[in-house]
Amino acid sequence: MGALHAKTQQCNDAIILNQEGYVCDSTIANIFLIKDKRIITPSLKQGCVAGTMRDFIIKALHLLDYEIVETAVSINMLASADEVFLTNAIYNIRWVKSIENSHYGVEEIRKIFYKLSKTNPLVIC
Repeated sequence: MGALHAKTQQCNDAIILNQEGYVCDSTIANIFLIKDKRIITPSLKQGCVAGTMRDFIIKALHLLDYEIVETAVSINMLASADEVFLTNAIYNIRWVKSIENSHYGVEEIRKIFYKLSKTNPLVIC
């Protein structure tokens, strides 16, 4: 339903909220936001999909000394994020340019993508 709504609005994707109104996922990917150098993603308790790429990203970023916070993510937190990216097993990491009236940077996501591309995946367990 969310993907159909996004299509009718001429958007690439839609954000899915859980029954309490917190961000869960997008219709096709797990969501991460960056705020003040912290990487925040909905916790599994919020109903997001326990995706393989989500798990890989969290473990890899921990190894690269990023601060990862798994928590409830409000619409306000998403709107005030510095950067937002999506992950899934098909396209790995995808930068989100905007959600409604909020526009996001890409600087830290570029750094993350570069660092992950240089990481030996055999080291990440």
